[in-house]
Amino acid sequence: MVNILARSFDGNLSVNHLVKQDDRRSVRIRKLMAYVIEECTDFGRVLVSEDRTCCALVMFPDKKRFGWHSFWRDVKLVFRVMGLGSVFRVMEKERMVKTVQMAVSGNRPIYYIWFIGVHPNYQGRGAGRKLLDELVSDSAVLGRLCLLETSNQLNLPFYERAGFVHYQTLDVGYPLFFYKME
Repeated sequence: MVNILARSFDGNLSVNHLVKQDDRRSVRIRKLMAYVIEECTDFGRVLVSEDRTCCALVMFPDKKRFGWHSFWRDVKLVFRVMGLGSVFRVMEKERMVKTVQMAVSGNRPIYYIWFIGVHPNYQGRGAGRKLLDELVSDSAVLGRLCLLETSNQLNLPFYERAGFVHYQTLDVGYPLFFYKME
């Protein structure tokens, strides 16, 4: 999963906004993906396609609780991935994202598709769409509002064809497009 996500998100604006840009950037992206997998394992869902070419990481924000394990994981993220100098910038972006999510959800629980990636060698073959459809179905079964955001404008038609509706764009140093499943 780390390999799929690291390859899929190598050039992603949001990922590169978070990851310290130095000669260890690719290692840092892999550590970020390992972090997100652990977070979603503890507070959401981790899904892998049957053919193991794509995966998705879903977070249930209302399930996230403080614990020493997750606190330590966050500390490692700062020092191994982000760098201390970017903490406040990244925290501000995360605050803005949560504010937008809470405004659109009201009191409804959220099914936040944090990452969905298809290995670059297998993109365009339908595996990502199939997995996205499974996520949407899972969110409906759980009664959670399905949300995602992307900084990759090339992904916008993909999400819209799948039935997602664009509801907001934020400027966080680059445009961040917010989508929900109606």
